[in-house]
Amino acid sequence: MLGRDTILHAFDAMGKRISDARWIDIFIVGGAAGVLTGELPSAWTTADVDLIHCHLPADSEEILNAAAAITRELGLPPGMDE
Repeated sequence: MLGRDTILHAFDAMGKRISDARWIDIFIVGGAAGVLTGELPSAWTTADVDLIHCHLPADSEEILNAAAAITRELGLPPGMDE
């Protein structure tokens, strides 16, 4: 299960992998959004991080590749689509 600190660590690691040449917007929903915003209790965890929007279609591949690499590096549970 993923808590706030683990999610933030994973996003920090992803940010370091994604190209510095441009800004990428993502829209996080579900349990991860509640955990990160504090809308859910601090003890709450989630099984995944749901992303429903990337600023540009080309960004999707870069984000998914970075997420897959970080998932492996941090030993996180794989996504449903892997």
